Amino acid sequence: MLCSDRLRWPRSTCPINVAGVALTLLAHWSSAHSSSSWLSDLPVMNIGSALFTTGLIAIFFEYVDEADAEVRPERLRKVLVEEAPATRDAVVDGFAFAPDSLRNVASP
Repeated sequence: MLCSDRLRWPRSTCPINVAGVALTLLAHWSSAHSSSSWLSDLPVMNIGSALFTTGLIAIFFEYVDEADAEVRPERLRKVLVEEAPATRDAVVDGFAFAPDSLRNVASP
């Protein structure tokens, strides 16, 4: 139950974080045991750190996006109401510059 719903982690980043921690632990274990010298030649620690950091950054962006998601529909609705007349006028002015295009669009 490492990546449960109660933790509020994005499910896609949880395996990345777990893999990063596992690779970091494997790198520390291989450095302590001289029998696995081939493993210490690989950049396991760097890959593990990169995966873990990427997972943390993704969690941060998901948190910021979630906090903004509650306000976003209201803000979009407000912008659409305020800017709809200006957009409509810009389209009409654009077609007024080329009346043939307006006739082609307006007629079925």
